[in-house]
Amino acid sequence: MLGVNEDERVHRRKKGHGRLGSLPLRSPEASSEREEKAGFKSNRRTQRIAALAGILVFVCWCGWQSPNTDRADKAPLASAGADSRALATWTARDIERKRRRAAKSSGLDPRDEQSFDHHKLWRYFGCRELFSKAREDISADHWRYFRDLYNDYVAKQKPKTYKVSNRQDHINPVGQNVTPDKGRGLVASRDIKRGELIFTGTNNTIAFETGDAWRNFVLHLYYSPPPPTGGYEDGFACDIKSWSWIQEWPMGSGEMVIMVDIDASSLLNQPSDGEYANIQCGRLTGKGEKKDTCGVDYYAKEDIKKGDEILCNYADFAHGGWEDFGL
Repeated sequence: MLGVNEDERVHRRKKGHGRLGSLPLRSPEASSEREEKAGFKSNRRTQRIAALAGILVFVCWCGWQSPNTDRADKAPLASAGADSRALATWTARDIERKRRRAAKSSGLDPRDEQSFDHHKLWRYFGCRELFSKAREDISADHWRYFRDLYNDYVAKQKPKTYKVSNRQDHINPVGQNVTPDKGRGLVASRDIKRGELIFTGTNNTIAFETGDAWRNFVLHLYYSPPPPTGGYEDGFACDIKSWSWIQEWPMGSGEMVIMVDIDASSLLNQPSDGEYANIQCGRLTGKGEKKDTCGVDYYAKEDIKKGDEILCNYADFAHGGWEDFGL
């Protein structure tokens, strides 16, 4: 017969109270079963770790295999929503703070920004101050981020804009560089033969059918946060503004559009004094042949050595007429 104290101890053990109750009653069979379960869980954990390690090795291998070339972005640029990467956004307070700073520095009323022409946008964005110092280098991640901002703009505002081509396979034989007298520019990344295609319209080449569509895009850039990777804190709105041009498109249609490339081809410079263009818009033609119409294809006018700067006369493709777009 159990005494009172012993009965209380058994009761506490069954209920799981106190230190004594926390000690389980074990049998050899129970111990064996627990060991088997522990071994099974350990094997599953080992298999999961091995699977994750395999995936990590595969991802790293794919990244190592990816070529570091200046080609059209593989993700179709104008297909808004196709990119699942979430973009950082500023709060309404952040935007209002930047709007007040722009108003103070430019003397312009931000309530009129929807009617600013390209001269007032230059003042409003503070482009003169930005371009008075060396501009940041633009990495491949930056270009992708700016194309993401375009996708975001298209998805939100449904503007009258489109990509010039679906082409994604052309690799420009050029690389980014900083020149002593011009700043950012392009140089040949390999030897280039006369008549070779240098640039062509891709899914990174954007056409804006109206001045409002273009103006709202540069405003969207101005009020967007800098790239999450850093290194390009401000000024992409000014860059896009200065890289945009007006030309007929499609060729022969008589329709004028505002164009811009959201990739490294925007860094193309024109010759300084004493220099001359080594590429041209349109195919090279022989003596007596009709000059080829300038569209979006640019060809080498001569053999170009690796490391030589790529230069083109802007008058080949760019026309005036900003006022025709209300800009």
